[in-house]
Amino acid sequence: MYIMQLSSNIDILLEAIKDSGLDVEHDVFASNLTTYRIGGKLDNLVNLNTMADVKNLSNCLSQSHMKLAKDDIFILGNGSNVIVADSGFRGIVFKFGGELADIIDVNEDQSVNVGAGMLLPKFARKLYVENLTSCEFYVGIPGSVGGAVAMNAGGHGKQTSDVLVSALSLNLGT
Repeated sequence: MYIMQLSSNIDILLEAIKDSGLDVEHDVFASNLTTYRIGGKLDNLVNLNTMADVKNLSNCLSQSHMKLAKDDIFILGNGSNVIVADSGFRGIVFKFGGELADIIDVNEDQSVNVGAGMLLPKFARKLYVENLTSCEFYVGIPGSVGGAVAMNAGGHGKQTSDVLVSALSLNLGT
C-alpha cells in the first residue's frame, strides 16, 4: 500500500482556484482520460481551456504565495504514457482543453501558436492542410503538444527541438 501525505496548501489552493471561477471537477476516473483506459479516481481535475484560465491559475498561485510539493500536482496531456494507480491521485491534476487544445493562430512568418493540449496527430494534419510543413513527424505520436515540448518528442529523424521557436510556461511553484 502506498500512502501519500499531501501538502496542506492543496486545500487552500483548491478554494482559491474555485473562487477564481476555474472549472474544477472531483472524483474523475483516470481511465476516461488515458489511452490505456485504466486507473482510479483523480480527486481534483482543473480544466484549463483558455489563456484567461491559465492567467487565473497563475494569479491564484502568486497571490497565495504557496509552494506545492511535486507529489501534489500533475499536468495531464493526452494520457498516452500515463498509468494512474487504482487507488487514484489525491492531488490536483491540470488538463488543457478548449482553445488550448487547438491552433491559436498562424503568424505571418509561418510560425504557429498552438495550445499545450492539442493532440500531435491532429496538429500535424492541420498544418499539412494549411501547406505548413516540418511537423509531419508528429502524425504517429499519440501525445499532446505540451508533452512533446516537455520531453522533446520525436520520430523519423526529427524532434520537437528542431521545430520549437518558443514556449510559454507556468511555474506551479514546485
